[in-house]
Amino acid sequence: MSAREFLARKTARALIEELAISSIPVDLMAILARKSLLFEESAECPPSVFGAVFRAGDTYGVIISTRCFTEGHRRFTIAPELGHYHLPDHMERLLPPGVLVAPSLAGHFRSRKNSLEVEADLFASELLMPEHLARPIVRSSAVGLPAIQALADACRTSLSSAAVRYAGLTEEPIGVLISIGGVIEWAARSNVLWEHQWARANWKQEWAPRGSATKQLADDQARAQAGAAASGSQLLCEWFADAPPNVEVHEDAVGLGAYGRVLTVLHAPDLPDADEAVDADEVEADDPPDWRDAMRPYRLG
Repeated sequence: MSAREFLARKTARALIEELAISSIPVDLMAILARKSLLFEESAECPPSVFGAVFRAGDTYGVIISTRCFTEGHRRFTIAPELGHYHLPDHMERLLPPGVLVAPSLAGHFRSRKNSLEVEADLFASELLMPEHLARPIVRSSAVGLPAIQALADACRTSLSSAAVRYAGLTEEPIGVLISIGGVIEWAARSNVLWEHQWARANWKQEWAPRGSATKQLADDQARAQAGAAASGSQLLCEWFADAPPNVEVHEDAVGLGAYGRVLTVLHAPDLPDADEAVDADEVEADDPPDWRDAMRPYRLG
């Protein structure tokens, strides 16, 4: 865990403890009221803005766009703005003297965000899906998309935010990604998968493999926007070029409605531990070369 993530999650946990929050879903309206923060919804937010913090005299508040169509989107718009209010130095940097409104330009599917938006998103993740309450859900649910759906339902968040949180909590080799038109926008990996060096390759702007369930949904926007699901299996090396060539990966993909994007969950249950894989590579490298190896690809006739 990076220092940035540690601070953001620690700040959210401190708020949870201060307000004695002991159950999910977390009541964001109650937090706004207890912190004496104003709340507004506006139809005048620019297309790229879903939320903002503002100042009205000596009082602060949160604005969200009326274009937050789903409950999960609304909640993960409000929670990062609460993050800005509680995280050190955020309000001073966002609302210096003379500035009354600070829109958040992160967007829910943008792959590049500034440090303040990243910290606010991490705060929101911990606030909406506290580890001590979310981890039991992950452990008691079937691996992959069922666990993500269970987490999203219990915490009343979007599937995409629940998927990222799931990747951080599961003890399985899991990768989750968001794509549009078959092109990957961002990805998260579980700690077990991240231990493998090849799994750290940059997935952004890569194409989903041909024949994958993700590509099938990407090619049928009507199904993706209807929230259809698909599943399949491929070799792990079709997703990660340097992955072991004989390991299968199970794929679950689901459309994310009007956003036109596809959420994909990859699970490789037979993936060996990273240490075991390194040991196997070292043994293979130590074997003396056989002069006949160079000829084996060729056959007469």
